[in-house]
Amino acid sequence: MQEILDESRIRHWVESEGIARYFDTRDLPFRARLYEKGELMVSPDNSLTDILFVIRGVVQIYALSQDGRLSPVHLAACPALLGDVEFCHQTASPFFAEAKTQVLCLSLSIEENREKLDRDVLFLHTLLHSFSEKLNLFSSTDAIRSTLEERVVTYITNLAPNHEINGVEQATFQLHCDRRQLQRVLKKLCTQGTL
Repeated sequence: MQEILDESRIRHWVESEGIARYFDTRDLPFRARLYEKGELMVSPDNSLTDILFVIRGVVQIYALSQDGRLSPVHLAACPALLGDVEFCHQTASPFFAEAKTQVLCLSLSIEENREKLDRDVLFLHTLLHSFSEKLNLFSSTDAIRSTLEERVVTYITNLAPNHEINGVEQATFQLHCDRRQLQRVLKKLCTQGTL
C-alpha cells in the first residue's frame, strides 16, 4: 500500500468523486491510498482503522472456510465503501478484501473522526445504505440457496448495473458459479425468452 500525501490531489479527488455528499461535516482530513493488484487490503488479522472510499478499481471480498476454501462474498467496484463494519462494531471484519485491480481509495481515520461522524446524519445514512446493499446482496444471491437460474434472474433484475452483465468474471463471482455454468444458464434463459 502506498500512501499518497499530495494535498491538492486529495482535495481534487474528494471534489471530483463527490465524497463530500456523504457528509454533513466539512473539511474532514482525508488521505489517499493506492493498493496494487493482489494486495490484501483487509483481513481478520489486519482490521481497518480507516473508512475507505474506493474511487478507482475493483475489490474482491471473500471469506476463507476452515478447510481453506475461498467463499466469495462480493466483488465491489467504485463507488464502494469499506470499514463500515469496523466503524459500527469496533471489531475486525471476518472477511478478506483484496485488490483485484489497482485500487485507489480516499481514507478517513475512524478514531480521529469518530466524535464528528457519530453526529453526522448524512454519514450515518451512508452507513445504512452500505449495510442495506450488503444485506440485499446476501439475501438475493446466497442466503436463498436457489438454483443458478433463479440467482441469475435475481442478479440481473436487482443487482446488476443497468440490468446487464458486463463482465463474466464479476457475475460468476457474485453468483458463485463458473463461466461455463453461467453461459449455459444465460443461453437457456434467452432461449426460453426469460431474458
